[in-house]
Amino acid sequence: AASVDVAPAAGYHWAGNTVLEAHTAGSVVVENRKEATLNEAGSYDNVVYCTICGGEISRETIRIPVKTGAAASVDGYKYATLAEAVANANGKTVVLLKNIRNAAAIVVESGNVTIDFNGFYYEVATAEDGAALVIKSGATVTLTNSKAYSDNCRIAIAYSTYADFNCLIKNEGTLKTTNIRLNGANLYNA
Repeated sequence: AASVDVAPAAGYHWAGNTVLEAHTAGSVVVENRKEATLNEAGSYDNVVYCTICGGEISRETIRIPVKTGAAASVDGYKYATLAEAVANANGKTVVLLKNIRNAAAIVVESGNVTIDFNGFYYEVATAEDGAALVIKSGATVTLTNSKAYSDNCRIAIAYSTYADFNCLIKNEGTLKTTNIRLNGANLYNA
């Protein structure tokens, strides 16, 4: 080991003013991983430690972009499915963010929910109690479309699974509609 008369520098092991050896970089270790969601970016740190002393040699923070593909939102908070958004929307408006195909039926157990189709359609392939939309007793659902009316804005049943459906909407509560198309054309037992 060489003797030096300078202050210790990063990247080396020192004993007083004597350089013992350079740090030996180990493999990159991922720390502080936070997955991205539909609402928030994620990140993680790539860290390299010395294999001899364990000291940190380097750290780089990597950003993970916000996930895309949200189906609906409530007050700007995005959800992966319309059912998830409806379940978290008591007294609020759910806004569709894209066309949705081959989805599960929506069940509104209680409360007051407005579903704004926002110019998009919701095609149901998995029935619940024989219907695409089930409104339970005590629940109020308003189906609306804030965009100009179009044939595209609708709730419908997927042709491939029509035999599972008895009705488009099973309403035991209160249903209101504005500027929306209800398409029961593929009903088998209606």
